[in-house]
Amino acid sequence: MEKATKVPDAIRHLKTLISLRIHFSGLTEPLPSALGELVKLKTLEFNRCRIKGSIPVELGNLADLLVLDIHDTNISGLIPSELGNLSNLRVLFLNSNHLEGEIPPSLGDLHQLVSLNLSTNRFTGGIPKELGKLVNLLELNLSHNRLEGGIPAELAGCHSLRTLDLGNNHGLQGSIAPELGKLLRLKELKLYSCGLSGALPPELGALVELEILDLNNNALSGEIPIELCSLPQLQELHLSRNMLSGEIPVEVNRLTALKTLDLGENDLNGIVPFELGSLQHLWTVHLHNNPSLTKDVLSPTNGIILTRQCKLFMIGKGYWRE
Repeated sequence: MEKATKVPDAIRHLKTLISLRIHFSGLTEPLPSALGELVKLKTLEFNRCRIKGSIPVELGNLADLLVLDIHDTNISGLIPSELGNLSNLRVLFLNSNHLEGEIPPSLGDLHQLVSLNLSTNRFTGGIPKELGKLVNLLELNLSHNRLEGGIPAELAGCHSLRTLDLGNNHGLQGSIAPELGKLLRLKELKLYSCGLSGALPPELGALVELEILDLNNNALSGEIPIELCSLPQLQELHLSRNMLSGEIPVEVNRLTALKTLDLGENDLNGIVPFELGSLQHLWTVHLHNNPSLTKDVLSPTNGIILTRQCKLFMIGKGYWRE
């Protein structure tokens, strides 16, 4: 039996259809505009297909749609601004495609949205400040694109946000907006490989629910704020490959949930705080390529006693492993 390669135009006759899910299929032809006539549709999913063409603008007519998930396909072109008409939409996944152009500001009109994933595409231009109007948003993932400009302070308006991932957008620039410290429910903040500069905002110390902070591979400078040592839930702190200076704060021992401390490839100096030895959950420490940082971290004179849980301790060009 020959596999279908397209969604037939006759699908427009299924006027009462509420869910259409097609995964791992042999579809290759563009999505038909007839999908926009399925006005009762609540869920529309095309995942891991080889669909060509662009997103039909007619999908903006699906006023009852709750989930639009078109990820890991060959779909290309622009995001139609008409998708901003989907006033009931909760989930928008368009990740892992070949989409390009700018992210339309009209997505900021999707006030019921809880999850927005546009990662791993070819989007250019700036991050629309209008996304800051998404007060119900829990996840925002724009990583692995070609976005440019600064991170809008308006994103602080997404006060329900749990995950913010803008990583691997090398065209982003400027400093980290202190307003991000108002996202008090944030659990993951990932801004790695973004070309960011300036000092680490002490306001990030207000993110008391934060579990992962990944700012690797930027051009951040200045000292590590003591305020970052006031994050009781923090499990991973990634600050490597920046231009940070000064000493590692002795207050690091307040990070009692910490499992990974990654400060390699900076310009830190002084003695590694012996307080690291009190972190019972610490598994991995990276301090390598900080030329002015003491290389004698494991000597008795330093007083560091690593817990048995610590599996890897790197400094200089070598490492210590349990």
